[in-house]
Amino acid sequence: MFRNNQTNKKRKSKSVKNLVGVTVLMGGLMIVGGQVSADELTSVTDTAAVTTTTSEAEVTSTVDLETVNVMTSDMATTASELSEEMIATSAVVASDEASEDVSAKVYTTATIAENNIGSTSSEIAVDVKSIVDGTVTSGQYVDYTFDNINVENLNGKSVATTVGTTIGVLSVASNQTNLNQYVSEQDGEKLNPNNTYHTVVRLTFNEAVNTLKDISFEFSNTARTSNLVSSLAYEVTRKISSGDSVVATETNEVPAWVGLDQQNYTYKSENILYINQGVQTSSNNAIQFVVPVEKALAAGDLITTTIGKNSYVYNLNAKENQVGYTFDITSNRVPFADTAKNSSGVYVYNSDKLKLQVVSADDNKIVYKVLEATITADHGFGINQPTVVTDPTINNDSTFNYSLEFTRDGAVLAASGNRADGDTIVSGTKTNGNAVVVTGTHTTKWMDRETNQELEPAQTTEGKVTDTYDSVRKDFKDYIYVSVDGVTSGNYSVNGSTTTFYYVRAKGTVDVTYHNTVGDEIKSAVVDTVSSPVGTKYDTSDHKPSVIMVTNADGTTTVWQYKELGKGSAKEVGDVVKGNTHVDYVYAEAAVVPVKDMLDKEGRSINGKTVTTGDIVTIKIDGNAISDSIDGGLTRFGLKDILDTLHLEYVDNSVKLIAGKDTHMMLSDGSVIKSGDDVSRYVDFSEKDGEIVAIYRAEFLKMLAENDVEDMVNLDLIFDAKVVAAGDVENTAIEIINDSEFTSESVKFTVEEPQKDTPTPSEAPKADTPTVVKEQSVAVLPSTGETGSVLSVVSGLLSFVAGLFGVRKRKED
Repeated sequence: MFRNNQTNKKRKSKSVKNLVGVTVLMGGLMIVGGQVSADELTSVTDTAAVTTTTSEAEVTSTVDLETVNVMTSDMATTASELSEEMIATSAVVASDEASEDVSAKVYTTATIAENNIGSTSSEIAVDVKSIVDGTVTSGQYVDYTFDNINVENLNGKSVATTVGTTIGVLSVASNQTNLNQYVSEQDGEKLNPNNTYHTVVRLTFNEAVNTLKDISFEFSNTARTSNLVSSLAYEVTRKISSGDSVVATETNEVPAWVGLDQQNYTYKSENILYINQGVQTSSNNAIQFVVPVEKALAAGDLITTTIGKNSYVYNLNAKENQVGYTFDITSNRVPFADTAKNSSGVYVYNSDKLKLQVVSADDNKIVYKVLEATITADHGFGINQPTVVTDPTINNDSTFNYSLEFTRDGAVLAASGNRADGDTIVSGTKTNGNAVVVTGTHTTKWMDRETNQELEPAQTTEGKVTDTYDSVRKDFKDYIYVSVDGVTSGNYSVNGSTTTFYYVRAKGTVDVTYHNTVGDEIKSAVVDTVSSPVGTKYDTSDHKPSVIMVTNADGTTTVWQYKELGKGSAKEVGDVVKGNTHVDYVYAEAAVVPVKDMLDKEGRSINGKTVTTGDIVTIKIDGNAISDSIDGGLTRFGLKDILDTLHLEYVDNSVKLIAGKDTHMMLSDGSVIKSGDDVSRYVDFSEKDGEIVAIYRAEFLKMLAENDVEDMVNLDLIFDAKVVAAGDVENTAIEIINDSEFTSESVKFTVEEPQKDTPTPSEAPKADTPTVVKEQSVAVLPSTGETGSVLSVVSGLLSFVAGLFGVRKRKED
C-alpha cells in the first residue's frame, strides 16, 4: 500500500574489494569487526515479523543454484596456484571432535553488490568462493560470517564442487538481528543502523569429501535486506568474514524516509482489492486506510465499505464478515511525520489499535462500528475482507472499485473510492477461456415462530447465479400463517440465501362455569386456558372447588357441594381446540349444621330434661367436616358457644379440643391428623363473659393449603359448666367457616332447686307411770277465752319467722 520511492542507486567505492581470507575454524561463532552485545540483538523470528513492508514484498528473495557455480577465472583453482599472501592467512578446517586431527585449510574470496537501495530495504547479492587445501572428512565444517546482510535463505542449500559433486549443506549456525522498531522510545536508543544482522552460515561436509583433495566450491545469494527506517540518511557497511579475516565489504548510504503529515490526507486509501486467481472462488482481500491523529476515529463511529456488483461479493460465510464479529486491528509499520524517533533519527513505532465490530453485512456492503480507538499519531490500518468470485473469467490482475465511508452520528467524516455500477473491472482484461459456471443455493423454511421448530424439513435448491428461485408458502393444519422473512423470488446467490415463512398455532380458550342442579349460576365463570395453541393440554380441576358458599340477599349463606359435570360439558382434562371450550360443574345444596348436646355426669343427654342447681354438665359441640379446597380457600374454621350466664357458669380448664368426624389433615412432615386426635396445639381457645370460642390458627390452615393434597378439616369442642340457678335454659352452638356462621339445633332443659325433707310432728310422750301433780295455790282469773288467743298469735309469729329463714336458705343454696 505505502510504497517507498525514497531510494539511492548511487553506490560508494568499496573499502575492500575481492579480499582473500584463509580461515582456521574451531567450530565457534566468530564476530569480525567489533563487539556485539547480546541485548542489542533479536532473533530471526522477530525480524520476519517486523521488517516486511509492502515495498519489500515486491522483491522476490532468491538464492543461487542448489549447487555452486564454477569458480571465476581470476581466482586460483587449486592450492598449488595460491599466492603467498593467501597462504599466509590460511586456516584449518574445524571439527566437533576434539581428538580429531584437522590439517586442511580454507582460502576464501567474496564480493558484495548492493542495488535498489531504499529507506526500508536494499537488494544485496553476495558471492563466496573457497578452496580447501588438504584432506577433509565427513562432519567437518567451515563457517562464514555476514554482517548487515540477510542470508537466511542459504539455510538448507546444497554446495557442490566445480565438477558437480555435492560436498555438503549450508545451515544458519546463528542469526542475530536488531530490526525491531516496535519498542519504547527508551529502548529505541539501542537501534543501530550498522548492527542489523549478524549471521554465521556453516558448510558441513558430507561423505563425498572423504575421497577428494584440493576441493574448490562457490555459493551465492540475492535477497532483500531490511534497513532501519530513519528520518535521516545514514551509511551502512555490509561485511563478509572467513575466520578472523574480512573478505568483502560494501558501504552505501541509506536514504532518509521523510514522513508526511496526514492531516490533509484524511482517510486516504488506494484501490488494493485484487483477485488472486480468476478461476478460484474466493480470495482474501484487504482494504486499507490512514487515520490522522488530528481527526482520530472514536467509539461509535461507523466505517462502511462497498464493493461493486457482478464480479465478486463478500464471503458472508467467513467469520470476518459475519454480523457480531469483533476484532482488533493494529496500525501498519509505516512512519509518518509525527512518528517518534530516537536521537539518530531512527523511527520508533508506537502501535495504535482499533477495535471493530461488524454490525451489518450483505453481498456488497459491510458496516463496521468502532468500539474502541487508540490513535496517538498518524497511522495506517488494514481490514481483512474475504470475498467470493462471481465471474470466473476475470483476469488475475483485475482491480475493482470500492467505496469507503466514515460517519459519526449520521454525518459523513470522509469518503474515498469510486464505486461503479454494473461490471466493476477498471483495469486488466476479461478472458473468456474455460469459464467456470458459478452457482448458488437458496433454502426455503416453514417455521413455528413461537417454538422456532420446523413444520416441515427445509428445502434447498441450487442454480446458476443468473437463474431465479421461487419460495412457496404452504398451509398447515392447526396453524395460521403470519409473516415471511427474506425474498420469495430472486436470483441464486453464491453466499446462499434463505426465505423463511413463519406460522403460529391456531388458538383456543377453555372456560369453566358453575351451576346448581336446577341450572342456576352459583358462581361467575372463570377462564382456565387463555388463547392457547390448538393441541395444548388443559386441566380444569384446579378451578373445581369442592364447596362453594354463596351469601344470599338476606345475609344467610348457602353451601353448595360439587356433584358432577353438567350435561353437554366438555371433559375436565383434554386438548385445546380452535375456538371456545366450556367445562360446566354442577353443585348440590349441602346443609351445615353443627351438633350440640349437653350431658349429665352419667353421660346422658339433658335435652328436654330437668337438672338441679349445683349440677355439673358437659357441653359437646361437633362440627361439620369441610374440604380446604373450598372456593377461595379455607381461611377460618372453628366453633363458638355463648353460655346462658344466668343459669350456667364455665368450669375453668375443662376444655378439650378434638379432631372431629371425617378429619384428615396432613402436616408438613407428612403425618396425618385423624378423627379423635388432640388438636389443641393448632387451635386458639378463649372464654370471656360466657363466650367460648375455638378457632384453628391461620398459619395452620395456610400450611394445609400448601401441602398439595385435599384436607378434610373438622373440630369437636368439649367443656364443662356448672348449673347455678333454677329456670328454663335454651342454648345453641355456632360453626364458623370463613366469614359465615352456621347455628346448631337448640338444647333445652329446666333447672330446679333441690327438694328438702319435711319434719314429722312430735308425738306426746307416753308416761309409764302416772304423773303426780302437786297442787299449788294459784290465783285463777275468770275464764274469758284470752288465753287461747295469745297462744294462737305466738304460734303464727313462729311460723312466719320460720318461713323467712327458709326463703333465705334457698337463695343461699
